[in-house]
Amino acid sequence: MHRPCECYSSFASENNRLAQWRCKAAWEALERLYKLVTKDKEHKFINDFNNNKLSSINKNPDEWFTESAVIRLQLQANYKHKIDDDAMVAHIIYNILPPEYEGIIDILKSELEKTPSPTLEDVNEWIQEKFSMIMSRKENETIKKSENEEQALINKGQFKGTCWICGKKGHKATDCW
Repeated sequence: MHRPCECYSSFASENNRLAQWRCKAAWEALERLYKLVTKDKEHKFINDFNNNKLSSINKNPDEWFTESAVIRLQLQANYKHKIDDDAMVAHIIYNILPPEYEGIIDILKSELEKTPSPTLEDVNEWIQEKFSMIMSRKENETIKKSENEEQALINKGQFKGTCWICGKKGHKATDCW
């Protein structure tokens, strides 16, 4: 025989699960009833997907991939508009605009002709590696530029004439040791 608090506890947890199920079912029913799923919105999502381009070299491709994937999932979930992985790969390849990616894009285009064609994960990985290389190169250029500017400042402050004490160039007589 159950003690009163055990029975109540068992009843409360069962009642709670039932209430959660009813809430979920009610929410789904309301969502189906009031969700605005129109052809106009579907066309807007398709347009957003087609116009989603990686146009800046400074934008991380992962962010862009995520934006495209979210639109793809919305189209599939709400409108039963399926964009398969091959179409997604083509979208990625043909919508990367910065010229720094041209080499990898040419390689990916040639890979599309092969069987099996590259997977979505492969393409994302290759593009991300290229982005890392580009950012590393930009960082090195920035370091070199700052070193050159620093050297120019040092050279700018340096005496260009000849010391009249020792006859060497690069310092004044007052700095001669």
